[in-house]
Amino acid sequence: KGSRLSIVEFFTYLGVFFHWKQDATEAWEDREGTAHKAFGALKGTLFLAPHLPFDRLRMVVFAIVGGVYRYGAESWGPFIPMSGPSPGSRISKAVTGWLTGFGHTKVERCRGWFHLRELDTEAQASALRAVHDACERGGLFGRAVEQLRDNWSGAGRGAGGTWMGRLHKIVRKTWPQFKVPRAPLTIEGRPASRNSLPIAKDYCDAVWERTWKCRQDAVLRKLPTDKQQDYIFH
Repeated sequence: KGSRLSIVEFFTYLGVFFHWKQDATEAWEDREGTAHKAFGALKGTLFLAPHLPFDRLRMVVFAIVGGVYRYGAESWGPFIPMSGPSPGSRISKAVTGWLTGFGHTKVERCRGWFHLRELDTEAQASALRAVHDACERGGLFGRAVEQLRDNWSGAGRGAGGTWMGRLHKIVRKTWPQFKVPRAPLTIEGRPASRNSLPIAKDYCDAVWERTWKCRQDAVLRKLPTDKQQDYIFH
């Protein structure tokens, strides 16, 4: 009607980055960059509290860095790169290595010393919790998740690149029978013995148990020398 429309390639809506021709990987990269800044600022501040108890330190790190990183993870959680020689985000590895005191070692070697939920796992759990909430409450949110499910089922060969397709691939590493049927919208494949727990916490604990067992198997298959940090495990 004679009005001028401004077109932009990308924009931020409710704190989440969107790009008109890119997928949610762009949003993940934006949050990871912000989390690195928060982590650097926090480490500089923590020099003023060198004797902070470890439990309090872990709580502060996950509240500040984790809160910054996981913001809006319901939309980009399944798009964290999980393939290649070094899967996962740099910020999740950096926080895990720093808290365990192993610096820049491989994240696999940081697992098992104590119970620690990784930031990437919590971000993926946020997306899983969104599906669970949609199943429980329905409404407009339920319709939105149903649309994500329809996008996945109708994508053909490209189904694995959709939001729901990526979520299925990630969750099935821990819960092999996981699936989200359409009518009615439900979650199947979750171990029934743990249904009383919040699904996000249940998933994070299950991932921790699975990765720790994988680390145990790796140590047992390749015997370490007494000069390696895994020698005490052996």
